[in-house]
Amino acid sequence: MKDATKKTIVLIEDEEVVVNLLTKKLQTAGYEVKTATDGISGLELIHTATPDLVLLDMILPRLSGLGVLKKLAEEKILPGLPVVIISATAGSDVRGPLEALGIAAFLNKPVQIPVVVRVLEEVLAHVSR
Repeated sequence: MKDATKKTIVLIEDEEVVVNLLTKKLQTAGYEVKTATDGISGLELIHTATPDLVLLDMILPRLSGLGVLKKLAEEKILPGLPVVIISATAGSDVRGPLEALGIAAFLNKPVQIPVVVRVLEEVLAHVSR
């Protein structure tokens, strides 16, 4: 059962070190974190966990982050669900199409945990208004 006082974040990331680090820090910051290590599992988790925010890597097995975003847009889940991208592919050629899909923020890898927590807090505060 979902804790009504905690915001739920779905983290879709295939690098185990990043998953473990972000999960630990986000739980410490008071979030409920659900994880998936590929795009297909991530989509399924989004549908079942009803998250407040998705933290999404772009390079994933089975379905890329862009594929996840396109599927969410087709299902009319975007732009209502805030999605924060974490990726090493930071060029403007990547950001343009992502912004067109309605992402909330873009963070470069390697991620700096305090920055991730701050950005998530800002995005969630904006959505809650």
